This record gives sequence, structure tokens and C-alpha cells, in this order.
Amino acid sequence: MKYSLFRKLVFWFVVLLLVSGQVLPDVSHRQDFSGYDTKDRPWYPLLKKNSPPLEIPRFHQSTIAGNVPTYSLPENKSLLRSVFIRLDGGMAEEKHNGLTLFWADVWLENGRHLLPAIGEHGTSWEVSVDDDHIMIRIYGLTDYFFEDTLAILEYLLLPRWDEKILVAEKNKYTQEIKNLKENPAGLAFKYARRIVWKNHPVRGRRIPSSLTFTLADLEKRHKEMVARNRVSVFSSFPLDEKNFTDVLEKKLGKLSANSPISRKPSNVPPENFPGKTPVFHFVMDIPTSVILYAGHGVSHGDHQYYAYKLANHIVGGDSFNSVIAKKIRVEKGWAYAAYSYYESGKYDGTTYFFIQASSEYTTGVLDEMGKIQKSGDYMTPEKLEHARSSVSNKFVFLYSTIHELLQQKIAIYNDGLPEEYLETFIPQTRSVTLEQWKNAKENYFSGKNMPVILVGPQSMKTAIGTEYNYRIIKWEDLVE
Repeated sequence: MKYSLFRKLVFWFVVLLLVSGQVLPDVSHRQDFSGYDTKDRPWYPLLKKNSPPLEIPRFHQSTIAGNVPTYSLPENKSLLRSVFIRLDGGMAEEKHNGLTLFWADVWLENGRHLLPAIGEHGTSWEVSVDDDHIMIRIYGLTDYFFEDTLAILEYLLLPRWDEKILVAEKNKYTQEIKNLKENPAGLAFKYARRIVWKNHPVRGRRIPSSLTFTLADLEKRHKEMVARNRVSVFSSFPLDEKNFTDVLEKKLGKLSANSPISRKPSNVPPENFPGKTPVFHFVMDIPTSVILYAGHGVSHGDHQYYAYKLANHIVGGDSFNSVIAKKIRVEKGWAYAAYSYYESGKYDGTTYFFIQASSEYTTGVLDEMGKIQKSGDYMTPEKLEHARSSVSNKFVFLYSTIHELLQQKIAIYNDGLPEEYLETFIPQTRSVTLEQWKNAKENYFSGKNMPVILVGPQSMKTAIGTEYNYRIIKWEDLVE
């Protein structure tokens, strides 16, 4: 590209200004505040000492179409709308593992083929499957949202089943199982859930290697799930917009009146591992290995939940600031990833330590993790205040939009918690005592009753000391 003489002159003029310091400010005279006490810093009086009060909208609750419950948020001035259709009952009530999940996938994929205009409108719809419920989420622009939602509801009432879609989804499932062998982290987590929750009606089952479902099986499951007594509706807007309640009445009023829900998971205890800590090793010739600890945690509604959450934050949940990351990744340089993680639901919870490192460092990682688990030196009052402050400051980002707020409130509903949970979250976090916090760490992050899952080469076995009960696990232990 050729430049004019004028542009060249401008360019060199700017360069001279930068060099002479006329554009870039002179920083040599800036005052160093690093030695000041916080309260002596000139900006301190400008900071608010108290957080603003939380004003979180409540659900408006009602019923339609023969006692179908609805939960809607107040006025939504956004150009976007979202609605969730919840169907009670899920994977825990089926006889063959995978039927409910496969039915949902086939129903959704076939619907996207039959209703292409919905995608062209920018409206998205998804289906998620849990142990005891199914969620159908619809999200899109106001101009198209209502007609698209009605089309999806009509398809829910009168589904179509295509043999080609069934075959395609089976092939996709088969490929996903094959890909699992190339996913060390995914493999480790699936083994962990099966080992820790061996008696659980869903997580303890082995994965079927192939699917024998027919269109008749999917149709039967659809009739069981889409029944009036199973349905509830959650919306990010008042349901009387554009007479949406009347339309829902007409659509959902066509549902069959009743479908018994045969089984729900509850109070299923995790496995116990008395004696030596078991190490389950899936041999895989890879340069970067996975070391995963897994054990029981707490349910979302447990009285220890807030102390448990704060303990996780310090031990491994606070990125590079957490103990695991500092000791294993930053100071030692052994790991590409090192953190703790937990899952808490309505009935139970699971605690994890995840480390991804070169196999040569396995011995060092296991030794250092043992020290971190047993030590309580880092559980100081200052660290507790840091955890409280960090978790509270991140709290607002859980619902920065009305749609995120709706998802949070639905999760609270699904976990059987009171609607005021969000308003009380920060006070509950602040009320955790040092003793409660230390107890949560000791009960759930000390390595007690936490088996270790290794995914990596055979050479990792040499890192296992006599304090562990080593065993090889095979593909058949996870997949039927």
C-alpha cells in the first residue's frame, strides 16, 4: 500500500511526540501509595462500606389447565423472553439406563428438522435431562417468541418419530462412547461417579455400549413424561403478555390427566472405602495424565452447605489463589491444572480434586496432596474472611440478566430450597464460624473416604506407595 507524503509526515510527527513524552504521560512524579495503610489512601473515602440491599423479584405463582403450576417473574422490559417447561420424572424411574436421555435427544433433533423456522427466527430450544426431571428451555426475541413457543408446545403434544433420526442419534451415541477413550478427564469423572455412587439408580450404572430402543419405546416414554400432573411452567415475563396464559390453557389442557411417577432418587448413601485408600488405574498411554480424587459432599440444602462452599474456595476452588494450585501448580510446577470442585444437588453431593500433570510427577502430586488434605494450617481467620468476601463479590454475577435469574430460581426450586434462598445467601455465608469452616474442610476435603482415579500410562503404578490399595480398572468396568 502506498502512502502520501502528508500521511508520512503525520506518522513521524506522532513518533516524535511519543519519544519526547508529550503524548505518553510522565510517570516519574507519581506518588507511591504501596506503603500506606488502606484507610490513608486518598480514594478510600469514596468506597462504599456496605453493600446495597438485594432486591430480587419473587415468582408470581398460579395454576392453569387443571392445576398445572406456573411461576413467572414480574415485568420484563428486555427484547428477549425465556420459558422453561419442567416435566417431573427422569432417568431414575426408567428400567433401562439411557432411555429417557435418548428419548429427549431424538425428540429435540426431530423437532429441529420439522420446525426450521424457529432456528431462522433466532429462537433456541434445548432439553436437559436429570435424575428426577426434564427441562425444556425456549429462549428468543419477543417478536417471534410467542409463536415459536406455541409451535414447540404443539410439537410436544403431537410429536413425530422418524426412523432416520433414530438411526442417526444411535450412531452419534456410539461415536461418543468411542470418543470417551480419547477423553482422559471425562473418563475419570465417569469412573469416579460410578465408584462413589455404586448403589445410585443412575450414577452407579454402567454405560450401555449400544442402544436397542425402537420408535415404539420412545413413543411410550413420551406419553409417560408429557402428562398434566408432571408439567410446570417457568417464565421470565408475566404470562398474561399477549394473552399467553389463555394460549397455554388451550395447549396444556390437551395433556393426558395423569401419569404415575414411579421412582425418585433420595437418601442414597455413597460408597465407603475402609482401610487403605483405593487407587483405580485406567491404563492409557498419554503424555499428560489425570489424577482425580472423589468422595461424598453435601446436598444443596444441607446445613453445612455454606461452610462447605467456603472450604472448597480456599482448598482448591479459587483458581491460582487456592492452596492446591499454589502448592502443586505454581510452586512445584508439576501440573497443568489443579483445583477442587463439587456437585451439590437436591439429595446429595460429591467432592473432587482434579490434577492434570505429566506422569513423572505422580509421586510428588500424591505426596503433596496428602499433606494438603491432612494439614489445617491454612485454615486461618484471615483466609475465612477472604473466602467470604470472594464468594459474596461473585454472587451477583450468578444472575446479571433476568434470564440468568430465572435459571437460578429454577435451580433453587429443583433442589427443594425456599425462594428466599438468594436473599439469604450472603448473610448465611457471613454467618459461617471458623469452627464450622474447619469442620467442613476436615469432613469433606481431608482425603477421608476419597478413592483416587488415575488415567495414564502403566508407569504411574510405580508412584503408588503401600498406603494405597492399587487396582487396575478396565473399560468393561464402566461400559457394558
